[in-house]
Amino acid sequence: DIGSWEIEKNGSNIAILAIGSMVDTANKVYEIIYSDLNVKITVLNCRFIKPIDRDLLSEICSNHQMLLTLEEGTKVGGFGSAVLEYLNENNINIKLKIMGIPDKFIEHGPRDKLLKKLRLDSGSISNIIKEEINNEKI
Repeated sequence: DIGSWEIEKNGSNIAILAIGSMVDTANKVYEIIYSDLNVKITVLNCRFIKPIDRDLLSEICSNHQMLLTLEEGTKVGGFGSAVLEYLNENNINIKLKIMGIPDKFIEHGPRDKLLKKLRLDSGSISNIIKEEINNEKI
């Protein structure tokens, strides 16, 4: 269905909303977090950026404490910004971390090295989530 998202992995407390190539990364993050902390997080394949799957996003917000958007596009005006706008318009108070490419020049190089430098690789994202869990923020 146009505008519908898919739940790849079911979990609680933290949900990763991933688009495009970052869905595979999000699934790797799930495996790392489960293996290291025995914690299951939710992974969503947000197959459509527009329109946003309002029903599923509202449901996820009602039973999670934190959302993390994950995109291999610019953070400014990107998918994460669209999610933030939806949350704001609907007065939904939930912690949101937007992860993507910063709005600045990114030098050329191998994709895996650039993603690691930008903290968009599975190891870096897992560490960010572990910090949230270990600091009892989530």
